[in-house]
Amino acid sequence: MARVILIRHGESEANRDGRSLGRADSPLTERGRRQVAALGRALAREPIGRVLSSPLRRAADAAAAVAAPHSLEVETCDGLIEMEVGEMEGLPWAEARARFAAFLDRWMTDESATLPMPGGESLADVQRRAWPVIAPFFAASRPDAPSGAPAETTVVVSHNFVIKTLLCAALHLDLACWRRFEADLTGRTVLESRRGLTVLRTLNDVSHLPPDLRG
Repeated sequence: MARVILIRHGESEANRDGRSLGRADSPLTERGRRQVAALGRALAREPIGRVLSSPLRRAADAAAAVAAPHSLEVETCDGLIEMEVGEMEGLPWAEARARFAAFLDRWMTDESATLPMPGGESLADVQRRAWPVIAPFFAASRPDAPSGAPAETTVVVSHNFVIKTLLCAALHLDLACWRRFEADLTGRTVLESRRGLTVLRTLNDVSHLPPDLRG
């Protein structure tokens, strides 16, 4: 059985300030550091074998908090970086809505799965580069996998859009279903693969956070 825990990073300065955020390397706030510390404590006794992370600091810092109790090195994967949001990067949300109203009207439809951000990526682009990062971890549970193939718990720390596209791929859902999932700050989603079937065990669990650190 393979087990993958998908985790979103803690609160960044851009999250706090209500700015559109893609690949800008916005650091964690003090609140974000408290969130990832709580996350690390919650996962300290989990049987974790590997910790993978987006290269952006807000994800890497969260990954480090998870890896430290297990004496693991964080493995950085470029495929896990957040979606390139292009011309919307860094804009206050109100300004983004005003400047890109026509785009955002289309973004609110099923067309969003393949609609590139102005000067950036589409969700389909994100899924194509991110899914190959985690797909191999499920191989050991395939019906045709070699006998005795090892299974381990892998933690993957990434970003809002990345996690939602990975869930669609893992559960064999059309990418247009991405809005059916939430990925809160340091939210934990657990996927298990048994005999070739991927099971969603936990979705967006934030029980490790006290009420003042949620949302």
